[in-house]
Amino acid sequence: MMLKSVIRFFTALRRALALTARGETPRQAALRLCHPALAAWCLECIRRADMFLAAAQAAQVDLAALSVRVDGRGRLASVIVAGVRYHAQHEYPYLIGGADPHRWLTLQALNLNDRFAVSRMREALPPSLQPAADPLLDHLDGLPGETA
Repeated sequence: MMLKSVIRFFTALRRALALTARGETPRQAALRLCHPALAAWCLECIRRADMFLAAAQAAQVDLAALSVRVDGRGRLASVIVAGVRYHAQHEYPYLIGGADPHRWLTLQALNLNDRFAVSRMREALPPSLQPAADPLLDHLDGLPGETA
């Protein structure tokens, strides 16, 4: 009985170390295994958000000082991009890993809100930086479906 407990402990430890080495949480690993298209989409979304942030920094545009009107209230451009990143990195894996029967609908609604906020942010950007937001916008248009 004691040997089984020790074996289970070391098996769990090995799995935890493997997740840590890959920089994944258990939910992210489950997403990668069960929904590989969505997992790849999330990683690409994070990459494109980071590319946009790098372009804004290179253009010396302070996104933390740029207020954007979204749904009748002001939001900072930096918060919009951080929200897109957070959803792709944390919220989507959490939603898909849950048992809620409406999880895909919730994911689509979050993505649609992000898409709208980024499109409004793009309109408020200086003209020289607007094309840098296009890859992120295009990517948000291509959310994989439930069967992908």
